[in-house]
Amino acid sequence: LDSDGDLLLRVGFERAGEEALEVQVCSATMRRASPVWKAMLFGPWKESKPAEGDWVADLPEDDPWPILVILRIIHGAFDEVPEDLSLSELSRILVYTDKYDMVHVLRPMARRWVYALVSRAEHLTGQEHVLRLHAAWELGCEAVVAAEVTDLVFNLSV
Repeated sequence: LDSDGDLLLRVGFERAGEEALEVQVCSATMRRASPVWKAMLFGPWKESKPAEGDWVADLPEDDPWPILVILRIIHGAFDEVPEDLSLSELSRILVYTDKYDMVHVLRPMARRWVYALVSRAEHLTGQEHVLRLHAAWELGCEAVVAAEVTDLVFNLSV
């Protein structure tokens, strides 16, 4: 992502059956995007920059694909960010923007993705309704949250 980056990020190498991601990134970009990454990379943690040698930070249990999408957004590689996402893909991204306290970085993509939430309202499975509610909540789309909660209250069968 950043050929001049000072940090090698290794993601997902402890996830069974998935290919790990190794990507060169700018630590300052990560610090600005997330208070969690700021604490992790610039605090007294094992991921902080070593006195000597290459700087490598591991996120062994994180899902590589959503992390890569988030890294592309914060590094300004918008042409490499998917324009259209399934509810499942969007939910996977939102899990990590929530984990790292950085939902705000999705703002450049949020309008397009929220439109997809609104346009996919019909013929959803129960699980897709839950994913849509989660995405709408995280992205601050009050109308979709209200519609989903109303639908759950009046149409949920046990």
